[in-house]
Amino acid sequence: MTDLTLFASPRACSLACHIVLEESGLPFDVRIIKIREGQHQTDAYLRVNPWGKVPALQIGNEILTETQAILSYVGDSAPTGLLPRDDALSRARAHEWMSFLTATVHIAFRPLFKPHFLIGDPDLYPQLLEVGIPNLRSLK
Repeated sequence: MTDLTLFASPRACSLACHIVLEESGLPFDVRIIKIREGQHQTDAYLRVNPWGKVPALQIGNEILTETQAILSYVGDSAPTGLLPRDDALSRARAHEWMSFLTATVHIAFRPLFKPHFLIGDPDLYPQLLEVGIPNLRSLK
């Protein structure tokens, strides 16, 4: 057992945290939380993250949530130094990219993969895709 345990779901935004942990050289465990099966809403998981979201990273007795916070923690903790340490602008650029990926790109995928979060009528999902795909392609 390690001091780091990532709670992640397949095909979810927690993949970024899993990749960074693999690259970090830090020992860690993964616990799969299948959000498509509702495991993120079980009493057991809500004790880990009361918001019922993945990812969550257990660090000893502490829980850290939100992708950017986890990426920053792992980047700073990695012996290989995944985040710039000595150059404030380079470090800010790394955070700029993490914010862009987690707040802009990730949200742009929502209409494509979770249309029910935006529209209640399944008959309208194709129209949402017609708008969502060009919006995703326009990200620069």
